[in-house]
Amino acid sequence: MKFSALVPSVLAATGAAVAMSSFNPADAAFVTFSANPFGDQAAGKVDFRLEEVGSDVKFTVDVDSSVNNGGDLRGIWFDIANDSLLPLTITGSDITQTEQDANNVNNLGGGNNLNGGGTLAPFDVGLEIGTPGMGSDFITSTMFTVSGVTLDQFLGQEFGARLTSLGDNQNGSTKLAAVAPTEAVPEPLTILGSATALGIGGLLKRQQSKKNNKNKA
Repeated sequence: MKFSALVPSVLAATGAAVAMSSFNPADAAFVTFSANPFGDQAAGKVDFRLEEVGSDVKFTVDVDSSVNNGGDLRGIWFDIANDSLLPLTITGSDITQTEQDANNVNNLGGGNNLNGGGTLAPFDVGLEIGTPGMGSDFITSTMFTVSGVTLDQFLGQEFGARLTSLGDNQNGSTKLAAVAPTEAVPEPLTILGSATALGIGGLLKRQQSKKNNKNKA
């Protein structure tokens, strides 16, 4: 058999394999959601994006500057589905303190807590971000990585955040809470790759089928 005759069938099989692997729900997935004030807290908003990268989960946390002039991000709290995985390995350049204790983390000291009516606290993990006040830092966006876990550990879990130095005079503060979505979203490139692989594989299979029928005739 000529090499050229082998190409369509090999490509078709490769396309099908790529398509099947691309549909793995645990591969290249993310969730986005927002934390909003609970109880009678002042206005504020913090946006979360959690993305599975290999065997880690990358957190991107942004303060929405359009709500009450943003604010200084001072604390992040969250739960995980399996408490036995604690303590987690968490790395990020803005993290100045880490507390981990299943269902027992709320107060990080210096007023950096989620006390108040309507809170989801206590949590499994609490992260202090930066330092108090605006003298040495004013953090409106941060990234950190939780290693050795899958995104599934955070789906449907509770999250919290603490903002200070917000408002017109930058002397306000607020506490926020959120619940992550229960389902992840595939990355756009994964969807495109799956669709492309399926399309190419199907086309090559049809071409090979026509060629086989012609040879039989």
